[in-house]
Amino acid sequence: MPAVKTQPTGDPGTADMSATGLIALAKRLERERAEKMKQIDDVRVMLRRFDRLGGLTEEQGAWLDTFFPEKEKGQRRSADAIEATRKAREAARKDTGE
Repeated sequence: MPAVKTQPTGDPGTADMSATGLIALAKRLERERAEKMKQIDDVRVMLRRFDRLGGLTEEQGAWLDTFFPEKEKGQRRSADAIEATRKAREAARKDTGE
């Protein structure tokens, strides 16, 4: 069995490190991930609506186009565009702007 590379989050003194506990944790984290992805998609849709209605500044629109690029299904983005999105998302994880 491969070694676990990361420890579950939470209080290590109470984390259930058994197979059953880890399976339960994986299920919970997957549910939470799905909820977060839905929230992210909802925010993306709202920002696109603001953009279409002219409610974003040029700077905000440029950020939106980098962070949540619009493309047609099956359309491939350039390596530079993909890298710009990766950098923008990495920067967002470091600075929430609050």
